[in-house]
This record gives sequence, C-alpha cells and structure tokens, in this order.
Amino acid sequence: MAATSRLSSTAPPPPWDAGLRLDPPEAARKRLMAVRRRQFERHPFRLPVTVVWGDTCLETCTHTLALGGLFAVCGDPPPAGTAVSVAFRLPDPDGEVKLRLAGEVVYTTSEGIGVRFLDLDREARGKLRTFFILQDLHCYNTETMEP
Repeated sequence: MAATSRLSSTAPPPPWDAGLRLDPPEAARKRLMAVRRRQFERHPFRLPVTVVWGDTCLETCTHTLALGGLFAVCGDPPPAGTAVSVAFRLPDPDGEVKLRLAGEVVYTTSEGIGVRFLDLDREARGKLRTFFILQDLHCYNTETMEP
C-alpha cells in the first residue's frame, strides 16, 4: 500500500490542479480567428471594387488585397456574416484580369469591411498570385539603389 501511494504522488497532477488555465470556448475561438486572419499576406493596393449585398451595390476601392480576401472602404458597412459578391479588375501585362468572387463580411470598422473570399477556385487563385508576384517584382525593380 505504501508503494502505491508513493507512485501516485509522483504522477503529474491533472491540468485543473497544475495551475494551467484552460480558456473558455469564446477566448479560444478569438485566438483561433486571430491566427486565421493572418493566414494570407496582405498587400496594400488601391483598386476600384464593386461590393454587392442584398439590394445594395457599392462602388468603392480596396485598401488591402490578399489571397484570402480584401479590405474595402465603406462608410455604411453591412454587418459581419453578410454574404457579399465582390468584383474588381487586376492590372496585367496582357490586359486587365476581371474577377467576380463570392465572399463574406468577417469584420467591420469605421473605415470599411473585411471580406473573406469563399470557394476561391484554382483559376482565380492563380490570377491573384500572379498579380502579387508581378507587383512584388515591380516594387523591387523600381526601388532606388544607393551607390
């Protein structure tokens, strides 16, 4: 019996006794969303965009653009969770690339709305990636080099 008590005293305490704080579900969800929001690099780029939800059609511009979504300037934003359609044209060496994508408003601020693209197909993803690569090359090649 003494051996049993000695073995049990060396076992690690359960999490609730070890001083570990287990987050409630809402705190864990917020932490997960913070990580998910940073899944794609944001590119500061202003281009005209049309955002449509319900009977509203808003002609505005982007503030940032990413593979996962965009931030659009919007004075009277729809609430988070609203399904939207976004349409914009990307500059391309061979002409403009037109994209019309389904999205969802994931957050709103006093400046605008954060939209997550839903079901981005392979072609649209490729066009966005090409655009970002070309923008990075353009920025790299136009930087002034100091002697």
